[in-house]
Amino acid sequence: MSPSLLGQRVDALGMSTPEAKIKAIASLTFPRTLRQLETYLGMTGALRQYVPMYAKKSEPLQIRKTELLRGSPIKGRPRRDWSVRTAYADPTEKELASFDAIQAVFQDPQWLAHWDRTRRLYFDIDASYLCRGSSRPASEH
Repeated sequence: MSPSLLGQRVDALGMSTPEAKIKAIASLTFPRTLRQLETYLGMTGALRQYVPMYAKKSEPLQIRKTELLRGSPIKGRPRRDWSVRTAYADPTEKELASFDAIQAVFQDPQWLAHWDRTRRLYFDIDASYLCRGSSRPASEH
């Protein structure tokens, strides 16, 4: 059993995101409500470090989300109800292309694998109170 660190599975071969999570994201269809759009951007945004140029790819969807949020309640149940009721109708070609570009990255889970499976993976985690830490590269094996 591999330990999990911040939602990533860690083992001697490297770091990866559980396959079930990747498959779930890869199988999503285009969002039809504001709530679905927010959920989609949240899930993919949590893995943005693995998606090349995520900000650029997601920009049309982020712009539409901002437009759909205009006039909405700020928080709580009214805000949640607003997002569930607000339809995401008539997506533009840019928005559809944005979704497809992000989805394409999740079709191949190899992008989450450690780059060199013959080498050990080392984590340097700074847990100091002063936010200072140091490490040195591992020696050859």
